[in-house]
Amino acid sequence: MQFQKKTVAVAVTLALAPLAALAAPTVAWKTPSSGATMYGAYANSSQCEVTASGANRVKFYVDSQEVATDSSSPYQCAFDTRKFKTGTHTLKATAIASDGTTASATRSVTFGTSSTSTSTTSNAAPSVSLTSPANGQTVSGTIAYAANAADDKGVARVLFYADSTLLATDTSAPYGGSLNTTTLANGTHTLRAVAYDASGLTATSQISINVQNSTASTNAAPSVSLTSPGNGQTVSGTITLSAIAADDKGVSRVVFMADSTTLATDTSAPYSASLNTSTLANGTHVIKAQAFDASGLSSTSQISVNVQNGTSTSTGGTTTGGTTTGGTTTGGTTTGGTTGGGNGGGKN
Repeated sequence: MQFQKKTVAVAVTLALAPLAALAAPTVAWKTPSSGATMYGAYANSSQCEVTASGANRVKFYVDSQEVATDSSSPYQCAFDTRKFKTGTHTLKATAIASDGTTASATRSVTFGTSSTSTSTTSNAAPSVSLTSPANGQTVSGTIAYAANAADDKGVARVLFYADSTLLATDTSAPYGGSLNTTTLANGTHTLRAVAYDASGLTATSQISINVQNSTASTNAAPSVSLTSPGNGQTVSGTITLSAIAADDKGVSRVVFMADSTTLATDTSAPYSASLNTSTLANGTHVIKAQAFDASGLSSTSQISVNVQNGTSTSTGGTTTGGTTTGGTTTGGTTTGGTTGGGNGGGKN
């Protein structure tokens, strides 16, 4: 029984030994990244490198063409992209163990020209951050906005937007500008800062603001008051109409009216007009002054006046025989007047 146990143990040992010897190598790409653009000569460069285990050498291929072999870690390739056509190519690394077993890894890259070659490590996108106003802040009137931006190659410009509308382009720090929020409707809006570097790479920072402007303060109607004549005043002949008017944006004109008839338009203070009341019938009439601002908003002040112009009538004396109407003479006696009669009793 002891002899049989030893025999079994030896058999197991002999069976396991070949399995360890047959362990396959591993290989994985470290650089370049998938889809990277490559240009020029790579001579055992860290920009073209794989990691491998269980291998005594690594062979490198461009498409199906072998270009290099490296027998020690770090395993790096050596070739010149200018010997190949520009465009998409497949890099392959094959790790080979001492017993001849292999493992392969591929990576798709683009061979470009000197003007198209980029390196993700040497040209990162810029960074940008809106610093003012604060996200969610309630704003009104004209506000300042600002952003910080940086890039390893230098920031070319920072563009500022309110929603989709471009506000300004700033090409030098400190990056910022001003926004008249009255040009936006009340409510939530988005402010964005987009930073560009010289290669056209971009980064964006955005916040929300709550615009709340008082509609009354942005454009109120003008004020106007008739100061002469007084309300209910009795007038006659030609009179002067006077009014005072004001507006936060400026008064453009004041129109004077009698009832529905326009009398005059005055475009500068003091605002006045003249009215010949004899053109109106005696009685009550409405005088109005209507002020307008530049936006066409208006307001009106009105009063009532009592027009009373006197009427003059004349009846000429009529003489028939010895009778005069307006002065009656009978037999030398005058009633309502003195008239020389038949006896010559008149006064000179």
